[in-house]
Amino acid sequence: MIAEKTLGKYDALDKLTVGMSHPDGTTAMLSGGLEVSSHFTSAPFQYQQLENPAVRKLLSSYDATDGPNTFSAVATVAKMARREPEALQGRVRCDPGGE
Repeated sequence: MIAEKTLGKYDALDKLTVGMSHPDGTTAMLSGGLEVSSHFTSAPFQYQQLENPAVRKLLSSYDATDGPNTFSAVATVAKMARREPEALQGRVRCDPGGE
């Protein structure tokens, strides 16, 4: 989303991007090496990285979504949704952004 907004192409940075787990990305960022120069992560890893004075925040998920968002997601298998529709609807009603 950020690449599309700032560079005009959603895949503009793909050739510079590798997938890493949050712990591996944090280790790479805190190691001081140059192999990884940025990492988009979540709590608690973002807080661990920002404790290091050599790491600075460039953007947040709010920048990517133009405002507040949640990291949490709820998923279920279709079988459970068919078997327990009331439970699923109760969860959706508890989430103000739920669909």
